[in-house]
Amino acid sequence: VGDRDAYVLQYTPKSGPGSRQYFDAETYYLIKVVSKIDTAEMGTIEQTNDARDYRDVGGVKIPFVLGIINPAQTMTITLSKVDLNPQIDDAVFARPGAK
Repeated sequence: VGDRDAYVLQYTPKSGPGSRQYFDAETYYLIKVVSKIDTAEMGTIEQTNDARDYRDVGGVKIPFVLGIINPAQTMTITLSKVDLNPQIDDAVFARPGAK
């Protein structure tokens, strides 16, 4: 994958589409997933998700750059910060106008 050697696992569920998962041969991080997805507009299409720029966050390796590529769109998500288990005020989840 790119300039990295990878192990490829073929995932085949009992029902639904399967996927090919690519793991970096040196780090064992998941770096790419190729799967079929069903869309209303285009039928079944192939989508590739990739993950890179893994960083340690509280002892957990997190990819800070995520890519999504399919015939309908190409998107890159870049994270600037990841907080694990932050404290969140319960009021955030209250219905608007609820008492």
